[in-house]
Amino acid sequence: MGDEGRLITEQLRHMIDLIDARLDRIEQNQMHLREMLEHRMGYLEQQMEDHEGRIRAATEGVTHFNSIYLDFV
Repeated sequence: MGDEGRLITEQLRHMIDLIDARLDRIEQNQMHLREMLEHRMGYLEQQMEDHEGRIRAATEGVTHFNSIYLDFV
């Protein structure tokens, strides 16, 4: 292989290294985004459960109050 062939080979190897590095960064970014989304989803699910519990407790309180009130009326 001549000098020109070696140069092209080296340029292609360098380009492949750059592409591999970029793909690695994209994969790392993708993993980070997934972790952040999973964390956010967990947080939102917990908030939803907390709100449901509060609504349930408020409903039970109103029901209990109404039953006491109706007993006196």
